[in-house]
Amino acid sequence: MTAAGGAPYRRPRIRPKEAGKSFLFTFIIVVILAAFLSPLLRSVFVSLKTPEQVGQLDAPPYPAVHGTFDYEGKTYDVYDVPIDGATKSLALVKKGRETSQFVDPANAAAGLITWEGSWRNLTRAWTFSPEWANYATVWDQINYPRLLFNTVAIALIGMIGTLIS
Repeated sequence: MTAAGGAPYRRPRIRPKEAGKSFLFTFIIVVILAAFLSPLLRSVFVSLKTPEQVGQLDAPPYPAVHGTFDYEGKTYDVYDVPIDGATKSLALVKKGRETSQFVDPANAAAGLITWEGSWRNLTRAWTFSPEWANYATVWDQINYPRLLFNTVAIALIGMIGTLIS
């Protein structure tokens, strides 16, 4: 690319002071955009949750189900348990005030693990599990094509009325 007169075009250099202003401006715009779009993201997350998860107080903000494990014919809830400086997901088999017994879902044959502490202070283990069937359920429960037609018709009538006036 050449400038007028045949000389090659050179983009002006950005000075450090101007680069800082440019970064600050971009950062502020990204923060405003994130704040503006966050309700949309939250509504998508809520639409993918199960009805049970929506009402649970300890549920994460993303669509998930709490972990369970079948051990000796019974189903037990899975909790994140701090053991030996690490956190492991273990199924709570026997609840206790001072000590509780857990089983490791990855190695159930190892037997029960006794843990010192109150199991009530533990958080349940959640796994990401979007419920895509929610959209099919809504589609079946409401007459979506008719609602879409009504919306488009009102928008077009309003637009035509605005143009004419």
